[in-house]
Amino acid sequence: MDNRIISSISIVFIVILIFLIQVLTPRLTRKEIYFGIRIPKNQLESEKLKNIYKKYVTNNIIVSIPYIIIVFLLCYYLNAYFEILNVVLILAYLIISFFVYFIANKEVKKVKNELNWGKTKKSVVVIDTNFTKEKNKSMLVSPSWFLIPLFMIVINLYIGYRVYHNLPDIVPTHFDFAGEANGWTPKSYKLIIQMPAVQLFMTIIMFFSYKIIGWSKQQISASDPKASKERNKIFRYRWSAYMILMAIAINILFTVGNLSILQVIKMSAKTSMIVIFTITMLIIVSSIVMSVKTGQGGSKIKVGSMDEENEKVQDRDDDKYWKLANSIYVNKDDPAIFVEKRFGIGWTMNFGNTKSIIIAVVFIILMIALPILIH
Repeated sequence: MDNRIISSISIVFIVILIFLIQVLTPRLTRKEIYFGIRIPKNQLESEKLKNIYKKYVTNNIIVSIPYIIIVFLLCYYLNAYFEILNVVLILAYLIISFFVYFIANKEVKKVKNELNWGKTKKSVVVIDTNFTKEKNKSMLVSPSWFLIPLFMIVINLYIGYRVYHNLPDIVPTHFDFAGEANGWTPKSYKLIIQMPAVQLFMTIIMFFSYKIIGWSKQQISASDPKASKERNKIFRYRWSAYMILMAIAINILFTVGNLSILQVIKMSAKTSMIVIFTITMLIIVSSIVMSVKTGQGGSKIKVGSMDEENEKVQDRDDDKYWKLANSIYVNKDDPAIFVEKRFGIGWTMNFGNTKSIIIAVVFIILMIALPILIH
């Protein structure tokens, strides 16, 4: 198949994947959070909310179909600029998708204000004083499993130094979708530490993400605290295990690429591309399945019978602390650094906390510094 067609299809596939995630996400958040807005549980079946979701899906379809056609044509006829187009077109689609979400967010907020939802119930914040002790004992999988990706990094370095003298003076390091080399690097010791350096950086990111699961602020439902706490425990445990599995999978992915570049694995460039694509797809698909099965905060997890829900109380309405269509949390009075996302699965930072800003700045510096250091 023509390399232009393969590369064009690859970006179209990514756009379709983002579209599916965007459409699914409102169904995966906590039940009381609808497009980033806190909604009383007794209003979740409101026809107004259902219509907003239908309109949201329709808007995504209207935007995505012509965009996919444009993406395919641009990548096909401007294939020489594929890598730049890849980044620009995907970023552009993410921005467009955000505005589609922004419209839905504003509509939900408008409905909530017009109907004065949540004004008649007592607002409560539930705190579990045993949470800190329990999360260190049973909520997270043992961090010792991160020794596996670290071991893989050491093996990559060792193999690199052992085969260094057998490498040609110019080493092919980048391949197109047809498996043909289109990028080369002069032989040097920097070549054999480039991939392990990236592996180490990714492993640190995954380990930090793992730790965030334990550090993040507890969020327990005021109307059903026992069941909410149990779901949250299972949610954290599953995602901590998932972070470890992803760290291992990502390191396998980079190891296959590294050993192919070092010419240790005797497979064609095309076969190597297929293997890497397969591993990447397994990571993406498993992420989606995990999200669908658990939901944000464990909202999709079924637990045994607990106490009946207390319909006289509701969670505190904290919408005022969420900015930019409820995607950024800013609360100077909240000591928590990490909190659950309002839209999507996972966690975000409290940018009202100075520590969060420092962490964000350090992360950005590392992202900029890594490519400079390894080239």
